[in-house]
Amino acid sequence: ATFPLPVKAFLRDDGTPVRDGDVVYLRAAADDWDDVAVLKEPGRSGEFELRIASKEAIEAILVKELADLRPDLMRAREQQRDATGKTADTKPQADGSLSAADREKLLAAEYAQRQVRGKVGDRRDGLRAKAEMLRDLAKANHLPRSNATDRAEAAAEELGRLADRDLAAVEPLLGDARQLGSQPAPKPPAENPVPGPLNRAARHQKSIDDTLTGLIDLLSQWGDAGALRGDARLLRDAVNREAGPA
Repeated sequence: ATFPLPVKAFLRDDGTPVRDGDVVYLRAAADDWDDVAVLKEPGRSGEFELRIASKEAIEAILVKELADLRPDLMRAREQQRDATGKTADTKPQADGSLSAADREKLLAAEYAQRQVRGKVGDRRDGLRAKAEMLRDLAKANHLPRSNATDRAEAAAEELGRLADRDLAAVEPLLGDARQLGSQPAPKPPAENPVPGPLNRAARHQKSIDDTLTGLIDLLSQWGDAGALRGDARLLRDAVNREAGPA
């Protein structure tokens, strides 16, 4: 069973409520332990930290982390453009097949797309996971709506759509084109099957580039300045805590 435990339930040693900057150490223990085995202690969890922060401090963290996403988005776009370029350089021969060199280009494009897919969609370290964590951070702490919370929501939605739709589709299409291009060309009036998956892959690649560019532009109002503002606010809050009553 689960139940909410409000932060106000925790008090400092002097009986006052915890405040911004405090750290609460928590450990759970079972109260229905084994009463059959002799001298067996109740089960206990490991210790974990709960850091107390004001809404202002949390929004400062949000702004800084959103600013930090932008360089990673730019690197992902560069990788995507490398994959797109290799795909665009692939030209079916007159009989509809692909040369060995072009099949190698498509294999390299598949590898580049796999790198982009991992950078965006990795469940632990990917850009999607980071954006969703920031969106959930804002929601869990009931931050009022602001430019930062709106951009966190937009980044999570766009990266989720990108991972599930375009990035999931483009790699198999490149593989299909490469496999079809290695087979003998069909006899007329049958159509050459290679351009179909190549063209669909190119459309997905353009959509990926457009989405990444849109997110980079969305976060451009912050960039390094946003990270600095977030650092400055966190530093200011730390100084205020040190100057306050112990």
